[in-house]
Amino acid sequence: MAAVLAGGLVLGVGAATTLAAWTSSQYAQSSVGTSIFALESTVDATGSTGWADYPQGAAAQLNLDAAALSPGVRKTASFLVRTTSASTVGGTLVPKLALVPTSKTGSLPSYLQYSLESVSTGTSCASRTIASGAWRAMDTDPVITGNQQVQAARGNLVKYCLDLRMVADNVPSSVQGATVGLTLTVTGSSE
Repeated sequence: MAAVLAGGLVLGVGAATTLAAWTSSQYAQSSVGTSIFALESTVDATGSTGWADYPQGAAAQLNLDAAALSPGVRKTASFLVRTTSASTVGGTLVPKLALVPTSKTGSLPSYLQYSLESVSTGTSCASRTIASGAWRAMDTDPVITGNQQVQAARGNLVKYCLDLRMVADNVPSSVQGATVGLTLTVTGSSE
């Protein structure tokens, strides 16, 4: 029994010796966070007022003035988009135009055409000329050439010109009094 106790005593001394070894440590640390990407827009053609976040369900009202459209008549509106001041990254914009039928829509969409174009900020949407090939049927997705890039922290803005018209010929009288909603969505993806 004394030999077992002596052996245990020797083991205890060896363990104490291992714990008494010298140690040294070095550390490095960092913070991890996320970027911010948020858009704001305005329907003011000059971009000087009205900037806000207009989410689905509380959309900005385009100054299209198309409540009483007639054959051959063109209506125009501006829509400007940029990042918010809190945005730390830029991104790419993709526009999409969609019709929202009402109980009085009927065949109206068949007689509507649109043009959606990204223009320089100083361009007047109403006074620019639209090439005949730029008019598209309402059931097609917008096709915009070039990149619509927005920079971080309101670094730039992208101005869209939306033009809407009813075709000039062969519009039946049954279309009179018809209505349809129109939604322009610009979706941004961060870099």
